Amino acid sequence: MAELSGVVRVGSAGTVICYEGKDYVKVDEWARRGDIVLVRGNISDYLRADEFYGVNADEDGDEYVLDADEDVFYFSERNYDGLTVFRGGVSTETLLAAQREELAKIIATIAELEAKLADEKTLKVGDYARRLITGQVVRVVVDDRSELPYKTVPALDSDESGFYGWNTRSQLVKLTPAEAKAAILAQVEAQFKEVA
Repeated sequence: MAELSGVVRVGSAGTVICYEGKDYVKVDEWARRGDIVLVRGNISDYLRADEFYGVNADEDGDEYVLDADEDVFYFSERNYDGLTVFRGGVSTETLLAAQREELAKIIATIAELEAKLADEKTLKVGDYARRLITGQVVRVVVDDRSELPYKTVPALDSDESGFYGWNTRSQLVKLTPAEAKAAILAQVEAQFKEVA
């Protein structure tokens, strides 16, 4: 078989695929007739990366795939690292184990993303924020982790010792430096329009 079309990746961990209604599970074994291989890299000028190929075997039992021109491509130790092997006809237990592995990877990825999102939203000293009550852009200069943790100064204030205000988490929305700059420029533009 040459390059296969219609292969569906089941999940994002890459352990299960489906082809023509049949499930195939990733195996850490040498490919054999009937398996499907995914070419991960440039292992040949004739096989395209990130494409699936059906595995055949010749009279001697040597496994190969056919490229788009129906040329034979034999596997070797040198190019085998660029392939992922999927095997069909596996037991329900094996398929279930692969799906559980897939789920565990997805759960781990979600946990990492949730932690990253929480960190991105958490205000720290030096961060810019918008005060929800006034809309003013401020900079956090103190976080004492109390009930009213954030001491802020106006974003353009160079004197950090001047008291501006203490805020709760719910009174501030974190801004990136680019968002803070755009908000400050918009405030300046609005003031000049009022003067004109």
